[in-house]
Amino acid sequence: MDKRIRLSKTVLDKNQFDKSIDSSFKTFVKEEEVIDQDTVQEFFRLYEKLYYEIPIQGGENSHEFLIKESSKLATVEKDNEEIDPLLEEITDLQERVLQLNQELISKELEETNNANDQL
Repeated sequence: MDKRIRLSKTVLDKNQFDKSIDSSFKTFVKEEEVIDQDTVQEFFRLYEKLYYEIPIQGGENSHEFLIKESSKLATVEKDNEEIDPLLEEITDLQERVLQLNQELISKELEETNNANDQL
């Protein structure tokens, strides 16, 4: 049982090889679309989760840094312009209350002294 198998070989030069064979890389699995999870919602979810672990003061990883960076966009001064007159009014009212209390104490002392003089 002598069977002969005939083999043949084709030799290609480089130019013929590049034209005949596709040597680019192919994958057998479909590429999955990468979903960017860097969203505003994700930021606030993490912020709530890590709120107490973030240092109050410090470099770039602190509440102080977040406030300074956010202040560049949101005008905190506008709020101060609205609050300052109210603070001044509160101070004036506190001074007026103090003055009225002093006048009341003076009148009470005067009445006490008058009552003692009549005895």
